[in-house]
Amino acid sequence: EGEKRELPVVGEEILVYVKDSGEESGVTKLSIRRTGNARKWYELDDALANDKVVEVEVLEANTGGVIVSVGGGLRGFIPTSQLDNARIYDTLGSDSRQGNTSELQHKLATLVGKKIKVKIIEIDKLKNRIIFSEKLVKSKADMEQRTNTLKSVKVGDTLEGLVTGIAPFGLFVSAEGLEGLVHLSEISWD
Repeated sequence: EGEKRELPVVGEEILVYVKDSGEESGVTKLSIRRTGNARKWYELDDALANDKVVEVEVLEANTGGVIVSVGGGLRGFIPTSQLDNARIYDTLGSDSRQGNTSELQHKLATLVGKKIKVKIIEIDKLKNRIIFSEKLVKSKADMEQRTNTLKSVKVGDTLEGLVTGIAPFGLFVSAEGLEGLVHLSEISWD
């Protein structure tokens, strides 16, 4: 649907749509253009099977999450719970997940037009439904560092971390591949 694709080169495997089998004329007619949607489903199946990252563009937002374009005329959905926490909990002290619907809608609306790297949680071709997760991309990137940290860290160790969000009940902190919450009762005044 209006997407530009470079011309195939000799030896490249491509998906084609059979327009006419050629039984009567002896010439099989194929179309590359009509495979856009089918090609995208094929690429998405491959991405799910091989745990690949997909880049999508946000088209619309609602309180449940964001609707994204996958390409090939396909759309998908990223639930709010699967977006990176930094998009929801900011460092200014607001907590968009605890009842402030208008603030959450505003934050999600600022994502419209942005590209997000995601992984696929679910594909259902019959229902034309694709569900994505941004959190799976981040967690995969941090997995090795998290594993190494967990092997060496013990109760009482001090880690240097970065505050990734502030909520009324505490701070979200990322430290050496680990993400966690420092409860309000555990935050020092200094």
